[in-house]
Amino acid sequence: MLAIEELFPFPEAKLKELLSGAPKTAQCYWVQEENFNGGAFQFAENRVNRVLGELGLKEVRYVGRRAVAATAVGSSEMHKREAAQLTEWIKDIIV
Repeated sequence: MLAIEELFPFPEAKLKELLSGAPKTAQCYWVQEENFNGGAFQFAENRVNRVLGELGLKEVRYVGRRAVAATAVGSSEMHKREAAQLTEWIKDIIV
């Protein structure tokens, strides 16, 4: 598991170094709590895929909330359900 905390300048060389030993069958996932259009995935996707492609690895897959017009769901209960669903998706990936 890797965490990318700084997006600019994007750490392509470091990412390539860290992933260089990954098996060719490995799947890379971008996991974010923010919704699809509110987090960093859309910025990072092409950059991550460039590194993965250079290493002969599969393209990154997104795991997170769907795209929405609002920045928040507006309901604490719905937020809790979405957070629980994200946790389940992550567990499915790790296992």
